[in-house]
Amino acid sequence: MGAALGALAAIGGLVFTAVATYYSAVVSQDQLQQSREDAERERRSQAMRVSLWTEDQVANNMRLHIMNRSPDPVTDVSAGFLVRKGAWGDDSADEPGRYGGLYVDLPNLPPCSEMIVKPESLRWHVPNGTSPRELPADARVFIEWMGFVDRDSNRWLRQDGALLPFLENVPDGVTKVEVRPDSREEGTVPILAFEPNGEVDGRLPMQRAASCEDN
Repeated sequence: MGAALGALAAIGGLVFTAVATYYSAVVSQDQLQQSREDAERERRSQAMRVSLWTEDQVANNMRLHIMNRSPDPVTDVSAGFLVRKGAWGDDSADEPGRYGGLYVDLPNLPPCSEMIVKPESLRWHVPNGTSPRELPADARVFIEWMGFVDRDSNRWLRQDGALLPFLENVPDGVTKVEVRPDSREEGTVPILAFEPNGEVDGRLPMQRAASCEDN
């Protein structure tokens, strides 16, 4: 009788240990997942405060507002625009230097700032070293994407309302090149090559951003 009770107790102890080990593993996995989510949230914390919106997206009335509502600057700001003819429904083919994808570098964004980009400030690069060309008077201008680098040197992409890691979502106008940093070692490093075909003429209007988060 005593031996049987001892065996049952041993089995019960093993079952208890197995259940406790299982729940401990589940808790550890949940904690690890929570730590990853917290780290990703922290990594995106400044980038989430950098946003854009367009105003009066009709012909030359378009105004692009780019806001940095964080207390730290963002750098390496760039943007991709789509320039189309003015008539609605006219999806004519690209015509380099007049219509199509226009890619430009923009000024860095200081802390708590808002930058405004107007079509009249955009220029096409023209081959053979001639002066940059203004956009056609009948152009409709759309923002396709905006890229920037945060305070921790993370590169981000704003596109279609989403915040995305730039290296994993390379937009038009940018090429990702795999480079081997040391010829004696295996493995490559991805490098982004931005290929602007336009520029900004003059200084863009800059003002303090509303609802700036100073902490």
